[in-house]
Amino acid sequence: GNRGFIYLNETPPVIGTTSPGGSWIFGGAVLTVTGQGFSEQKAVTVTIGGVEAQPAPGFPQTSTERNVIVPPLV
Repeated sequence: GNRGFIYLNETPPVIGTTSPGGSWIFGGAVLTVTGQGFSEQKAVTVTIGGVEAQPAPGFPQTSTERNVIVPPLV
């Protein structure tokens, strides 16, 4: 038998704030999402209006902050 153990930390991330509070429906703005529990090892997906937002190049992607490009919502 297996005498080892597996530890899974599957605590969901907690969103604290988002900035800015709005954007053009045509997208393109950088949205900053701050909170806790964003894994730096696993991909974190941010969806806006059901559309996946892509990471913003040159902006931090950390365990407490994600920056994404707002997708077009039209």
